[in-house]
Amino acid sequence: MARKLFLIILDIIVINFCYYLGFLLKFDWHIPAHYWDMYIKWIVPIVLIKIVVFALFGLYRIMWRYADFKELFRIFMAIVVANVLTAGLLISMNVGFPRSVMALVLVIDMFFVTGTRYLSKARKNLVFSIPVDRLKRVLIVGAGDAGVLVLNELRKHKELGYKVVAFIDDDKNKVGTEILGIPVVGGKEK
Repeated sequence: MARKLFLIILDIIVINFCYYLGFLLKFDWHIPAHYWDMYIKWIVPIVLIKIVVFALFGLYRIMWRYADFKELFRIFMAIVVANVLTAGLLISMNVGFPRSVMALVLVIDMFFVTGTRYLSKARKNLVFSIPVDRLKRVLIVGAGDAGVLVLNELRKHKELGYKVVAFIDDDKNKVGTEILGIPVVGGKEK
């Protein structure tokens, strides 16, 4: 519950920042008073719509440190739907919000809303940074699906202290290639 509340508060801050930045970019860093008043008047309904849409898309249920492309696509879809709904509201109410700000906010939202979600994933990778000279160098036998699975698990769990230096494989078609930046060298006889 505390994690969800934290994400909601973070989204409220990010949404406000995105609109503020959109107005700053539109008006060359000097927001006219008329638009500032409009921003203050409409930001609460905008934030509410976006938070509800994000919740309906399940953005507050995902464990972000395990997120992959599916979750990234879900974030993008939630952002697009939320921005279309808020733009629809503002246009239908004839508020006078500049359409260029709405377009800017869509792009800025993509960057910042996604960025806040993936910070926990990046933080996890930085927490267990063992000095390179203390890592144990390992070879993975087999450059197939199982070998890639082992590589991904070792990369995910840096606290184990292993650095994969190469795959070894008997398949001559794989020798000399790379898998996820790791070279595939000859078979066990080398």
